[in-house]
Amino acid sequence: MRARFAPLPPARRRRIDKLIHVLPLVALMAQALLVAPTAQAGAVYPNPPNATPVAWPSSFSSYTTDTGSPISDVEGEAGVGSVYDISSAGGGSTSVFLALSGNAAFFRARVGTNPIDTGKGGFDNATWLVLIATEDSPGVWTTKAVTGVDGKPVGSAAAPDTVYVGNAPGTGITDVYQFTKDPPAFDPLNAVGTGARVVAAGGGQYFIDWQIPVSSLVAASGGAITTSTPVRLFFGSSAAANLATINKDYMTGGAVSFAGLATVTLSPPTLTLTESKSSVTGPNPPQATVASVYDITVTAHNTGGSNLFSPSIVVTIPAGVSIVSESSATGSIGAVGQTVTWTPGTMAGGAATISATIRVSVTPTVPDVGSTMTIANAAAGTGTDGVSTITGTGTAQTAGPVADAPHATATAVSCPGASMTYGDAIGCTVTVTDTRVAGPTVPTGIVAMSAVKGSSTACSLAGATSSTATCSVTFTATAAGTGSVSADYAGDSTHSSSSGTSAGITIAKKGLTVSVDAAGKTYGDANPGFSVGYSGFVLGDTASALGGTLAFSTSATSASPVGTYAVTASGLTSANYSFSYSPANLTVAPAPLTITADDASRPYGDPNPTFTAAYSGFVNGDDPADLATPPVMATVATPPRAT
Repeated sequence: MRARFAPLPPARRRRIDKLIHVLPLVALMAQALLVAPTAQAGAVYPNPPNATPVAWPSSFSSYTTDTGSPISDVEGEAGVGSVYDISSAGGGSTSVFLALSGNAAFFRARVGTNPIDTGKGGFDNATWLVLIATEDSPGVWTTKAVTGVDGKPVGSAAAPDTVYVGNAPGTGITDVYQFTKDPPAFDPLNAVGTGARVVAAGGGQYFIDWQIPVSSLVAASGGAITTSTPVRLFFGSSAAANLATINKDYMTGGAVSFAGLATVTLSPPTLTLTESKSSVTGPNPPQATVASVYDITVTAHNTGGSNLFSPSIVVTIPAGVSIVSESSATGSIGAVGQTVTWTPGTMAGGAATISATIRVSVTPTVPDVGSTMTIANAAAGTGTDGVSTITGTGTAQTAGPVADAPHATATAVSCPGASMTYGDAIGCTVTVTDTRVAGPTVPTGIVAMSAVKGSSTACSLAGATSSTATCSVTFTATAAGTGSVSADYAGDSTHSSSSGTSAGITIAKKGLTVSVDAAGKTYGDANPGFSVGYSGFVLGDTASALGGTLAFSTSATSASPVGTYAVTASGLTSANYSFSYSPANLTVAPAPLTITADDASRPYGDPNPTFTAAYSGFVNGDDPADLATPPVMATVATPPRAT
């Protein structure tokens, strides 16, 4: 291992004779910034002075702009040799990449030609590097560390190709991996077990890959960069002696600028799963014998700095819980039996949380009462960072405790006797029974009442037995005919609603007595207007509640002689009353007759003349001949005495 504290002189950057040198054997060290021990001959690659390479990832994540667009550098810029060219295959491919796994960060740059120097072995005489910056103040990003591949010219055994890490000024460069130029010379093409390699990218282009323990970057940055620090990356190539300098090709533009680039962390991808439930329909907590529908929401999030590849998330729904539907706006989702599998596709590091919804239905049974039911098991997810399998686990979702099912009830109404009369009232009993066979309880609450041809009011239940409750009501008949009483029990927290109706109640008409009022008149007068009185009205009724036309009948006429004549009534009708008519008498009194004696005279000594009278008051064509007894006229005058 070498520690460099000053830029290399330009002469060391020139390509010289393709000589094979012996790579020194270097002891493996744990710290990134220690000075290498004395070189030893006969070493072979890889020769890690500070780290042991890990397996290469099978996939890399595109490094993007802050809007998620992959970075495609302009290809073939003037003055940039093809080996330095950060390429994009004619602008159609991503130029730079990142992968993270375990404790390692993997970087990849697409270059315009094969970067292998087949003459000397190892890499061509160029440097490919990435600057890593943090945000010191809003919008101000400053390089804190650098890492890259340095393909050294042939010069001495002390100058092997390296993967290095360093600080921003380039004054503290530490080799993490070194590669021999002695036989067997290092061939980077598709190398395994090494800290750098070359992979053909197609179209005459190549990827140059290198890996760095994240701990080396932490040390090089003086702790400014950790696995959780938001950073931005800038790739480039260089021919400068200062290994922290880009002076050949820039991944974008013509100078280093971190503006508009994606912000990532150097932590490996994660699969963070959460589960939650929400009630859709039905009781919550669930209730025995009643269906409850829930939405199970599964969210997935990759909080790492690189892509999570091939994620698959499985949620098993317990037996007895039905899957209604499954949906997700990301990837595909489907159910086989009781297992739902969600395949969201590659999850970008630091991207927004994605979610899937599984709708389930559960109908607990009576034995489930009091228990808490699992309605979705914990989600189990897997994915890969390209090297290792990444797993995630959600949290099982439960619902409960299960409430008891409403106890079914039966409501009955009984009214003593089968008949009554309009306007009368009778007492009735309402009985509500818990019909559950096992463990019935006493219903409680209010019973609403209604009636046909009658009225009744609500009543409050009171316990009668261990499974029944009763209350008493009064039924008042408000119309004749066949009536009934109905009870509607609304239920309580334990008992369901029910209703019942009494047997038919025969309601007879109420007897109403209509009494003709006594009347009188004078002989010869027309009959007077007759009237009646009523006895038996109920419920506030009056004569206005009656139908028909009241009629009177009598044998008396204006010519009827003095005497007493019966008067009867009839003609009234009613749906609720039966009539009893009581007659009365019409009394005909004598008409007044005035008899006035006519004045008479006679000579003295003559006998009294026959006296006459005048009559006033005869009616109906009567005259003195109709008098049963003619009037007798008398005077004190006497005739003369006989001599």
